Amino acid sequence: MRIEKVEKDLQDAITRIEELSVGHAEHQRALWELSQKTKELEQLQEKVQEYKESLDVKRDTLIKTQGENEELRSMSIYIY
Repeated sequence: MRIEKVEKDLQDAITRIEELSVGHAEHQRALWELSQKTKELEQLQEKVQEYKESLDVKRDTLIKTQGENEELRSMSIYIY
């Protein structure tokens, strides 16, 4: 009877260890995926920042060009 209890406890312990092992592997995989997604997010954020900076430069150029156009229009009114 006692040997049966010890064998059952041993089998339960082995089963639990196997369950934890699978859980640990899944946890490691999830951590790796999280790491990859974090890197991907950082790269996307860098691209967004680059596009924002490019947009700011283009916006400034547009505003400058519009100002120059207005200036030329006002000069052409005086010429005619």
